[in-house]
Amino acid sequence: NAYVVVSGSTDGSIAFWDVSASVDSFMQRVSALHIKKSIDFQKRPRTGRGSQGGRWWRSIDAAKTRKKAPGASIAVNEESICADEVTLDHSSISMTAKDEKISSDASQTTSVRSEESFSDSPARFSQIRPLHVLNSVHQSGVNCLHICSQNIGGDSLYSIISGGDDQALNFLQFILARAPSMSNLDTVQAVDAMAGSESAGQSTLNYSDTSYFIKFLSQNKAVSAHSSAVKGVWTNGVWVFSTGLDQRVRCWKLQEHANLTEHGHFVTSVPEPEALDVRCCGRNCYQVVVAGRGMQMVEFSVS
Repeated sequence: NAYVVVSGSTDGSIAFWDVSASVDSFMQRVSALHIKKSIDFQKRPRTGRGSQGGRWWRSIDAAKTRKKAPGASIAVNEESICADEVTLDHSSISMTAKDEKISSDASQTTSVRSEESFSDSPARFSQIRPLHVLNSVHQSGVNCLHICSQNIGGDSLYSIISGGDDQALNFLQFILARAPSMSNLDTVQAVDAMAGSESAGQSTLNYSDTSYFIKFLSQNKAVSAHSSAVKGVWTNGVWVFSTGLDQRVRCWKLQEHANLTEHGHFVTSVPEPEALDVRCCGRNCYQVVVAGRGMQMVEFSVS
């Protein structure tokens, strides 16, 4: 499997990151850990907040140590209680102190074992560089970004919609597919010759790896999609929904060559919208939720 992360930055660029090796390494390290030995590794502090503070946790630890450590409890009969109360007090104090010591030693031993289990696995830190960067996608920062996938044959078609402070929407489509055998050295040299950063004006770019390749198909931008900064976007590859600080929720239809055509809009009653999400609830029927200083849901349907 290939794991690719798509991110937007404050300089208006969109970057693609290949984190496949990092994910595989992390999963191998997790599978090598003994989870049962690390159950108490992230134990709640003894003096944590709560109605009983740390006393309740200390009583639980004391109960556990009494079961594990023989001789930790002292049996006192009624005669000794009536005869010498001072002796009983000293015995109970020593018993509590011993229990706390045993509990503390057990906690330290558990934490040391947990730390050893984590330190045994080699820490591998590697700097990840972007696989590809699209510069100048937006004139200023990228505020929101949404990705959807569609299966076309054996390949996956991905659609990315982004919105920024420049009041524009940018739409991009690319294919992520399994690469054939990399026996052709010319292909490898052509891929290595490409820089890690390209301008957003180019419509078709190809990047290949030993296991997969990425092909950028089309890219288009809707300038002045809103009258203020765009804060939320969503797409399913057919429809696009967007909202901004102008309190407008706009619906766009994807046409040929990734052209965005506005289908309709409405004014939301939510001040300062900051997020948008959409759920498909039927054929050409969508529930649009806008969140900001409040929340509102509107149903959108196409006849």
